[in-house]
Amino acid sequence: MIKEKGFPFFVGQSEKFATEKGARDDALRHALKKAAVYINTLVTDKFQKLLASHNVSSQIKDPTVVSREFEEQLSTALVNRMAVREWYEEKWQDESGRTYWIAFLLSEVPASSIDETYKRTAQIEKGIMQKRYDEALDEKAKEQFKAALDAFDEAIRRGFEP
Repeated sequence: MIKEKGFPFFVGQSEKFATEKGARDDALRHALKKAAVYINTLVTDKFQKLLASHNVSSQIKDPTVVSREFEEQLSTALVNRMAVREWYEEKWQDESGRTYWIAFLLSEVPASSIDETYKRTAQIEKGIMQKRYDEALDEKAKEQFKAALDAFDEAIRRGFEP
């Protein structure tokens, strides 16, 4: 991952393919996967710290569950928003004379799409917490749900800052 002007960049590399298109598609899949894993790791850590700073028990809201919701939304955002900045392909021949292709790419993910996905996830989780808060009968549980609501309000207000 490389970062320039707020845009995270990811490099993708294909396996050997018989066609140039196959190699390019594989390189793009590789870059998407790397981006998703990297960004999701940052977000999971951010949600863990956020919930901990508001003293939200993992029994009330598990950060892993929040990050799964984020990961699902991020996958769609990455496919739609990841832009390939540069392609590089190599054409080779193996020992038997068969031709194969290997492709490389440099792709960028707009920081704004990560931020939008982060805020949308926080908004969804806040809605879930609000419903649980409204249904809670126990004061201690209400306090925990309120703390979670405050945490997600902060996430929405501040947005994603790596």
